[in-house]
Amino acid sequence: MNLVLTNVAGFRCSVLGYPRVELVTADGQTIPTVMAPSTTSSVTRLTIAPGRRVSSVLHWIGIPLSDERQDGPCEPTPSRAEVTPPQEVQSLVVSWSFGPVCGHGQIDTDPLRG
Repeated sequence: MNLVLTNVAGFRCSVLGYPRVELVTADGQTIPTVMAPSTTSSVTRLTIAPGRRVSSVLHWIGIPLSDERQDGPCEPTPSRAEVTPPQEVQSLVVSWSFGPVCGHGQIDTDPLRG
């Protein structure tokens, strides 16, 4: 999945690194989510003009591991994701329609790119 962040401020900003994602069920329960940063991609500081976007590729498995539930969803099914840009503390809440994240909630991520 391509995660896209848009600068909606009226001024330039900069980011450096990887976004964080925390999955949440429909009833508000946090689902353990493990962000696994890519070790093959370099991180660069990006300056983002108003209205411009940066993105990161997120990847996870949809097939249960051998130690996950095999007769239903491998993990709880998220209804939303709380996305936190690098070096920020406030999350952006977006709906999640991609089903459960198998592999014990691990999401591989690339650094943000312009």
